[in-house]
Amino acid sequence: MQGGPVRLCGLDFAEPRDHVVRRAAVYDAVLVVGEEYVLVDRVDAYGVFGVEARLYPLPAVEAPTIVSLLGVLGWIFERLGEGRRVLVEGTGAQSVIAAACLIAWGHRLEEALERVRRAGMEVYSPLQVRILAILEAIASGLDVTREAERFKQHAFTGGDAHTASVIELAVEQAIQLSPVLPASPARVYQRVVEPSRAPRLNDVEEAVLAAARGLDSTLVGAVRSLYLEPGASRLRVHVGCSLLMREGECWPEAMAADHAFRRLARLFGLDGVEYVMVEPEEAACMAYGERDPSLCGVGGGG
Repeated sequence: MQGGPVRLCGLDFAEPRDHVVRRAAVYDAVLVVGEEYVLVDRVDAYGVFGVEARLYPLPAVEAPTIVSLLGVLGWIFERLGEGRRVLVEGTGAQSVIAAACLIAWGHRLEEALERVRRAGMEVYSPLQVRILAILEAIASGLDVTREAERFKQHAFTGGDAHTASVIELAVEQAIQLSPVLPASPARVYQRVVEPSRAPRLNDVEEAVLAAARGLDSTLVGAVRSLYLEPGASRLRVHVGCSLLMREGECWPEAMAADHAFRRLARLFGLDGVEYVMVEPEEAACMAYGERDPSLCGVGGGG
């Protein structure tokens, strides 16, 4: 990003180049996005000048959880609703916040990524595209402003890691299955966050949710992404495993979800399931590469 702040969806985005004093004279609230050890002094300096500033500790190549991302959108929307001038500044990952705001405003993922790049920012990781695709799927069926308000208190804590993981793994399965099987990402999301008020799930959605819960049954967050590939006779599950090449990899999680994936295979008319352990970024490129071919280098799909 070159020059001064750029405006997208009602707020400004910038790199932390200008002196705090200059920006403190303009903005009422500042979200500082980046690594804590680099930016914590800048956050404190804003406070000295009476500006509400919060640190969102997200490195340039990392993806937030969906709970945290919705929460930080809630923090931003609340301040915009109060008529405050808001700045998001960071060392790279502010691009994810910019794209998320655009998606919340009704833009498609591809359009949001293009507008962010025209503004001089970059999305650096397929896992960031993944989390934005999950946000888009939720926003397509629900009022994302309401969901952002729901998680506002978790903006800077990440909230319940297990809940976030189940949401992400369930919604991304529904995204991938929805063109060929009846699976609604929004309905699956609702069942996780508000089970008492959520609509009844069909057989596909129940299997998707059971698989997601199995994939985080160890509560260590080892499975970061997922790509489902129906073959001639078997359902191939590409497991984006953060423990690749370590003992056990993500096999305990895969086995905990095996019964649910076998249900999905039967719904496809397939005989069984095959698991392939891959890097999380590779599974994300398989699933979302067509949404952002320049980042993955190739289109999506197996």
